[in-house]
Amino acid sequence: MAGLRQWQEWLSVPPVSTQPVALLPAKTSAQLQTALQDHVRTWNLPGAVLYVASSDGDWMRAVGQSDLNAKTLLKPTDRFRTGDVSELFMGIVCLRLIDAGVLTLNAPITNWLPTDLTERLPHGDQITLRQLLNHTSGLPAIDVDAFQQAVLVNPSHRWSPQEIVGFVLDRPEAVPRGTFRHSRANYLLLQLIVERATGQPFAEVLQQQILQPLQLKDTFLELSQPDEAGEFVQGYQDWNRDNSPENVTQPLINTGLGLGDQGIISSAPDLVRLMRALFLEDTLLSATSRKHLLTLIENNEGGYGLGIAHTLTKWGEVWGQAGETTGFRSVIAYLPVHDLILVAWTNSGDRNFGHPTRLAEKSLEIILGDTYLFTRRAIR
Repeated sequence: MAGLRQWQEWLSVPPVSTQPVALLPAKTSAQLQTALQDHVRTWNLPGAVLYVASSDGDWMRAVGQSDLNAKTLLKPTDRFRTGDVSELFMGIVCLRLIDAGVLTLNAPITNWLPTDLTERLPHGDQITLRQLLNHTSGLPAIDVDAFQQAVLVNPSHRWSPQEIVGFVLDRPEAVPRGTFRHSRANYLLLQLIVERATGQPFAEVLQQQILQPLQLKDTFLELSQPDEAGEFVQGYQDWNRDNSPENVTQPLINTGLGLGDQGIISSAPDLVRLMRALFLEDTLLSATSRKHLLTLIENNEGGYGLGIAHTLTKWGEVWGQAGETTGFRSVIAYLPVHDLILVAWTNSGDRNFGHPTRLAEKSLEIILGDTYLFTRRAIR
């Protein structure tokens, strides 16, 4: 753990920005900077980034460090593991392939996956592509205990989607098919389907369908060794449960990195670019596919579309995602009523310690006010 003097030293460093702050009044900017600093200090985080954007411009700040050993300052444009935010990318990829006639939304997954796999899934011959995308397949979560034990035995093993899906095979249905239940198995199967339907690795399909059209230079699918695809921030987590966070990026602890469910590396500016293209420019999907993307299945926190979440907050409706993965947590939110996109992330993967949704909520209170005109629900 860093001592108080170190934290004071880090937090006293002037904020880093790649452009002049013009989006927000000086008072609001100062309050957001204070909120960001308080979030890092209160939860003893390595670092955190806050990025706010609208049609009028962008505001971005970072506090803390991207590498505790090297004492490298965190930048708001740094790359990080997005975790479940990867599901939004997968949803868009699948819908673009549907627009191109490569996939069919309501077709059974047996159209693409072999029977020796689907027959070991509960109702595997009835699950559709849509049900994988909106987590209504009924598939169980992976056997966490068995998977964690396998990771501990070989922390650097490069997992394939087939191997991780093996931890759900022959397990009973978690909920009735048609009911929302989040399972990473859904998006691992989607990766296999995309690769079989296109005859290409998912990383190449991702490049063709999203990254190249939008020129997302800081977004890629993480591989088993980070230097194979580019550098990114070091993530930290109390992996050994000794009340001291370890670097879980180098040396690598691979819990299924670089896969279609959680494996995308990106940056706050690239995520904002994606949301602008999706919601403001209509350049990614046909009108029909966009409607499918935003068609919701109800869950305990609002609703879930095809890789994107929706909820009502006291500031109106929010579309976005919240991600957790080894060493990182993040949230991305679009508030259409306010023409506002917000990205917050931290390079700490420990649960219940300063989740970025707390920072997002505080930031929205600063920017939009603490109004109760709308139903209050968590952003995540």
